[in-house]
Amino acid sequence: MSPRSLYVVRAAMRAFLRYLYVQGELEWDIGGDLARPSRFSADQRPKYLPWAEVEGLLSGIDRDRPVGKRAYAVLTLLACQGLRAGEVAKLRLEDIDFKTGSIFIRERKNGRSARLPMSARAKEALEDYLRVRPASERGPAFVTVDTSLKPMSAAGVGDLAGARLRRRFPGRVESCGSHVLRHSFAKCLLDRGARLTDLGLMLGHRHLRSTLMYARIATEELREVADNYARLL
Repeated sequence: MSPRSLYVVRAAMRAFLRYLYVQGELEWDIGGDLARPSRFSADQRPKYLPWAEVEGLLSGIDRDRPVGKRAYAVLTLLACQGLRAGEVAKLRLEDIDFKTGSIFIRERKNGRSARLPMSARAKEALEDYLRVRPASERGPAFVTVDTSLKPMSAAGVGDLAGARLRRRFPGRVESCGSHVLRHSFAKCLLDRGARLTDLGLMLGHRHLRSTLMYARIATEELREVADNYARLL
């Protein structure tokens, strides 16, 4: 099993052992004593798409119908704002401020909320989608397209992104998750000269070490350093 799979199994075991402790089947909670799988930080290399392929994915969405407008808005927030699927699902109408060109992200993974500037593309995508969404001043921004109008869940956002990615890139397993768009956003910012500290703020990282993994995908910069070094030897 891969280290990532072992982490999932360990989490399930910890939850099960904690349940047994709460139910009185165990004298103490031993879940915290489960050893972590060995995983070297250097092995954590985010998978991403070249930005030209992200552009192709977005431009290939049919935006003539409401379902296409919603898909385009969701994927734009993932790819052009670097949001997580859960953050897109939690976005509410009152969190979108078109006057200031910003969106308010509630309860990010780092435990904090943040107001982020909207990219021009994200602003245009949201405006286009909200024209066909049932009118409302408050409530979840993204809802189902059937008559129930239920809020989209994080799993629903992830499934939507995964389906679009598989349709665009059939057979490419590494491109099937919504997080690949977040990683592509980070890679694009690095290519354009963004600092890791600024990138961490945009992505909502609590610790710089979480952002450092993106330095491993800046291959062109590393190649340039290697070439310059070679000339000095």
